[in-house]
Amino acid sequence: MFGKKVDPVELIRQAALSKLEKALAKDPDLINGVYAWSMPGASHKGSLLHVAASCDQAAIVRFLVQEKGMAVDWANFKQNTPLHHAGQNGAMQAAKELIALGANLNAKNSEQKTPYDEATPGLKNLLNPDIRLFTAIQTGDPDTLKAEVEKNPSRLYEDFRWQDGKFSGTLLHMAAFYNQPGLIDYLVTEKGMNVNDQKTMQNWTPLHHAAKNGSMEAAIRLLELGADPSLKNTNDKLPGMVCDNPMLKDLLQKCEQEYAAEQVREKDMAKAAGAWTALSENEIMYARTLPGDCYKLTELFNFSSGICTSITENLKSGQLLQSKTKFAKLEDQEILKQAREKLAAAFQKESAGAGAEEDKAPASPADPKHRYDRLKRSGM
Repeated sequence: MFGKKVDPVELIRQAALSKLEKALAKDPDLINGVYAWSMPGASHKGSLLHVAASCDQAAIVRFLVQEKGMAVDWANFKQNTPLHHAGQNGAMQAAKELIALGANLNAKNSEQKTPYDEATPGLKNLLNPDIRLFTAIQTGDPDTLKAEVEKNPSRLYEDFRWQDGKFSGTLLHMAAFYNQPGLIDYLVTEKGMNVNDQKTMQNWTPLHHAAKNGSMEAAIRLLELGADPSLKNTNDKLPGMVCDNPMLKDLLQKCEQEYAAEQVREKDMAKAAGAWTALSENEIMYARTLPGDCYKLTELFNFSSGICTSITENLKSGQLLQSKTKFAKLEDQEILKQAREKLAAAFQKESAGAGAEEDKAPASPADPKHRYDRLKRSGM
């Protein structure tokens, strides 16, 4: 009687390593065969190593690679490697063994997918080709991060996915999410990364990521480095709006308010700085918008008459008010001193740079003079 034909696939399913060893010793050609088998929800074809990987048989995986010489990245007809099959079937122990044996985490199948792309959620982190880099970020390991960045500087500009693809962004976004202020400092101050970078799936800044994960220390460091708490994502949400940590949310909301107020103050200061225009050797004009954006003040200093003419224009109604004050009675003597210096500087520069276009007085007197004439014609 003929003995029953050995089915190596069943032996692997049963984790019968010793029986498999005997079967392969008796029939060495079995090692080169292509086999078909089914797993819940899918049918597969491939080598015995693919079978062992799918069935999560780590010991058999090690035996086939180390003792039988099978290629750890053996690709089947769809260019799936054993690591692809381990990922597809949630085979954690087999996947770990394949990685330890040198399996290529970046191998792509005929659909250009890596084992990570094909993996079940539970294996995503293990099969991430950037696991070394991710671990460095998550644990706050500056040495490994620096080594990876120095080895490949383009990593600074890559778009990464983490938390099973829920979040995306650069290394800086990830460092913010995982509350790593030291790594943030390195990436911004040493590598020049943009603290307000919004090149992510939904225009999240690093501060959004810190806020989302309740990363207080990271958020504080980002703010110290110039993070803008008023930037919104594509859903029109500020960092404080995506934060569930009460303390951090309160901090961010206060920063948002202070930042908005500071922006208004800076805008008003810029307007208040005004512009000086020399009209003649004896006259200089100073025009500025007053805080609140409702009035524009134009002051004409005439050093022949010693009189300052002030013209206030209501920017909404267009109404003009004029007053004249002798220099000696000016309340703000500092502005008179500044007017004298500006006029002297303007005409000294004009004299020194005669003929050179760039060395002329700061502005042509024509336009301001015409504007002043218009003000006078309006009944002043």
